[in-house]
Amino acid sequence: MKTNILNQTGNKIEEISLNKDVFGVTPHNQSIYDAVKLANANLRLANAKTKTRSEVRGGGRKPWRQKGTGRARHGSNRSPIWRGGGKSFGPTGEQNFTLKQNRKEARLALKSALSLKAQNEAIIVVDRIDVESGKTKDLLQVLENLNAKGKTLIVASENTTTLKTLYALSNLKNVALLLADKFEYENENGETAYYYDLGINVYDVLNADTIIFTKDAVTNIEEVLA
Repeated sequence: MKTNILNQTGNKIEEISLNKDVFGVTPHNQSIYDAVKLANANLRLANAKTKTRSEVRGGGRKPWRQKGTGRARHGSNRSPIWRGGGKSFGPTGEQNFTLKQNRKEARLALKSALSLKAQNEAIIVVDRIDVESGKTKDLLQVLENLNAKGKTLIVASENTTTLKTLYALSNLKNVALLLADKFEYENENGETAYYYDLGINVYDVLNADTIIFTKDAVTNIEEVLA
């Protein structure tokens, strides 16, 4: 799977071969569905809250004596069966809507989403995304040069982007930037090891009409998912 690497002016620099085990798998619809469902559920907040009989106001005195009135026995007028009483089994505001997905399925879902975008020719690879001026109009010019359309997701690394690029896209609603980085550290044996923080997820990949990868970001993603 070969694709062109462009510069910020939209000119071809070289070719790159995308790993077919990451960008060329057969999409697994169920894992994609589970990943999107997980993303939406984990963003959900428990805002709904009702008061129980112990939280509503009033009800300190027994409405009438226990016997002799011919009416049913009641100990409080804030019982759930009374008007103005507490609610039984209502939302507490502490509900936990988070879901989990095992690692193998999550990796398959991400590879499936990337493969879908590759099949739809919605992936652009560039050498770097760096707007030195920090101006939005300059970033818009870069996107126009790359022929990026609709909602655009930029996946870069710290080596090929700068903080000024974040300033440039902060005013754009349809452009987002995620980092896929590789970090070096020393393990317990004193050996050099690497830690990868991909930063991308299935929901953002599917939500974008165009995905712009830097060359380093593609390399980091393939090293983790392949």
